[in-house]
Amino acid sequence: MALDDGFLQDMAQQLCEVSGVVGVVLGGSRARGVHTPESDYDIGIYYRRPLDISALGDVARTLAGPRAAVTDIGVWGPWVDGGAWLTIADNAVDWLYRDLDRVQRIWTGVQEGAYGFPAQVGHPFGFADFAYVGELALSIVLDDPTGELTALRAAAQEYPTALSENLVRRLWESSFDVYIARKAVGRGDATFVAGCLFRAIEVCAHALHARAGRWLINEKGAVAAAGRLSIAPENFTYRAQSIIGTLGTTPAELVRALDAADELVRDTVLACDIRPSAVVVTEPAPAGPEPEAASRTTPAAPKMVLWEQHCCLPLQENADVTELARYPAGSFLSVNIGYSPQSKAQASALGHAFRRNALWDGRFRPVQVLDDLTAAAEDGMIALAFDLEDSGPLEGEVDNVRHFYDLGVRTMLPTYNYANAAGCGCLDAEDTGLSAYGRDLVREMNAVGMTVDGSHCSIRTGLELAEASERPMIYSHANFKSLWSHPRNITDDQARACAATGGVIGINGVGIFLGVNGPEQHRDRVRAIADHIAYGVDLVGVAHIGVGSDYSFDSADFNLELATNPQAFSEAYTAWGPLQWVPPEDLLTVPAELMRRGFDDASIAAIFGGNFARVAAQVWS
Repeated sequence: MALDDGFLQDMAQQLCEVSGVVGVVLGGSRARGVHTPESDYDIGIYYRRPLDISALGDVARTLAGPRAAVTDIGVWGPWVDGGAWLTIADNAVDWLYRDLDRVQRIWTGVQEGAYGFPAQVGHPFGFADFAYVGELALSIVLDDPTGELTALRAAAQEYPTALSENLVRRLWESSFDVYIARKAVGRGDATFVAGCLFRAIEVCAHALHARAGRWLINEKGAVAAAGRLSIAPENFTYRAQSIIGTLGTTPAELVRALDAADELVRDTVLACDIRPSAVVVTEPAPAGPEPEAASRTTPAAPKMVLWEQHCCLPLQENADVTELARYPAGSFLSVNIGYSPQSKAQASALGHAFRRNALWDGRFRPVQVLDDLTAAAEDGMIALAFDLEDSGPLEGEVDNVRHFYDLGVRTMLPTYNYANAAGCGCLDAEDTGLSAYGRDLVREMNAVGMTVDGSHCSIRTGLELAEASERPMIYSHANFKSLWSHPRNITDDQARACAATGGVIGINGVGIFLGVNGPEQHRDRVRAIADHIAYGVDLVGVAHIGVGSDYSFDSADFNLELATNPQAFSEAYTAWGPLQWVPPEDLLTVPAELMRRGFDDASIAAIFGGNFARVAAQVWS
């Protein structure tokens, strides 16, 4: 026979007569109305020390018989810190101690975004400390002589915004858990993989609840509860349970599970990070792309402090991503993760490592969807995406475009300096243009939402990229051959063709492409960037010029690469001595130089952010 409300309230009143007991609530599934006839009765006993354990035992024996017993505080662990397991009229009744002062401290902390998952027996993911608040918010107050529980319960009905944001940000751990689990596949270590996958899925469940503003208080039922949320990815519960339930033990089985987990994490990130669009940029409208492309519904372009369309870390998994913080908060950075020498596996490993290290740092927001740019700007973070400077890492498979897009690559060059399966490079003696495979590649990039980039390509390949692409194409880091005749610079015809797609030419700061490569010519390089910007604006209009400095944080490594991998370069690179670049600090002085030349604020904003942001809005959508 179920325990009626009258019995529960009478029990609560008896408990509140015990010295130290402040109030009593009914919690768990019975408080939430999702119980079955067999469900336990979870009774929360909120106390302040000293708590009269002996008197509690007397109440327990009165209600449950002479063999009933209660624990001292702390016997069950630091967070589920004691109580009793009773049987009353054939019903399981669990008394759970809760230190009210500790609950109130947790409430103060979660309003500022603080949380933890400390170790606790019976909680394999760790005990969610904010569950103290959540379980009270979801409870039914049975007796509360002082009114403290009622007041705190009422306050906790509104889920704290700061806690929500921080639990959603923790999604980086899900990606890392899946990444680190892959290192155990070769050893067939299914136990380690299972543990990582459990953590990844639990983080996703907490993030979904946090974004929905719903308290999640236990691992038990967390996945099913997350799947019932309106924002949950499609079939979240089934997919999550299947990943664990069909894990297997062979490397092939483990890889399948990890691939499925990667997709689930990605979909959770998309579900959690939907935010309102940012302000529309105010620069002039571009020359129109093809009518089909122009007719698409395009989201508003986000407004960034700076849009750096191409820069380079050392192509090593331990590269120091903190160097990227030399760009200002609110910037967007596209960081290279590979070119012709890298395989799919190597470029992928670099992307995973850069993303993981950026998340650990805390100042960067990896880009998955367009709204991440807005969120990064609003939060004072640096938005981070990746690019490939050659299609070689695709290993001849256009389907791998989707693989790298999911990894965060938003821009790719078909060729790097020399011909490959996609087309010709800017250093080739014979220019046969874009290949059939290259055209297939462009179609796939258009379909997936990855920007086509003609930098490092031959003249004919660049022109044919503009013809083949149905979405705006770009030159992420290319200067004008008319100002400095270098094979890496582009012709006026290439620039016009790019602009006709609605695209943008990003001016770079590499000394040999500017014609100013002296080690001490820092200011001259800044002025040379301004020269190329001004020339481009006159040629194709302010809406089609941007910045892609090509700054190499691995400058020493790159100059060594020139010496050790000469087949990727030519005398056009090596004849000038060690290469010089315009660093982020000097790049930020270019707007002042443009102002001295008569550029207004709106034009500078378009060149340093708005134009490339517009392309992203048109291509990524």
